[in-house]
Amino acid sequence: MAADAMAGDVPGTDWSFVVRGASGGFTVLLVGGVVQPWIGALLAPLGYVWLLLVALAAFGWAARPQRDRAGTVLDCMTAAVGSYLLVLPLVISAAGALPLQQMFLTALTAVIVGGLAGAFHRSRSLSGRDGSPQKG
Repeated sequence: MAADAMAGDVPGTDWSFVVRGASGGFTVLLVGGVVQPWIGALLAPLGYVWLLLVALAAFGWAARPQRDRAGTVLDCMTAAVGSYLLVLPLVISAAGALPLQQMFLTALTAVIVGGLAGAFHRSRSLSGRDGSPQKG
């Protein structure tokens, strides 16, 4: 018990859900960032908003249900922010420097999108509208 408190463990947090979600979101961010130059060259108007769309999709993907269950809203927000924190060193190394305001707003976007997606998936799974068989 003391080791959990020392490790910064938040009671009720499903860390396997958070890590899996952050990994999936990171993958979406990475692939979306890599193909951005090609998208911009092929469809210039889409190139301007591509990274925003990729970020929204990645944070939503990080909050998706895993193994036929939805995580808590806090788990989903943590997974979305985790995906951003995983890709941030790559972004900084490629861009040189990143404005603090942009980092803050992107992290805030991850919290909001992760929370909204998590609440949506959780409400669907609790109501039985997600297509999975209801237990009980």
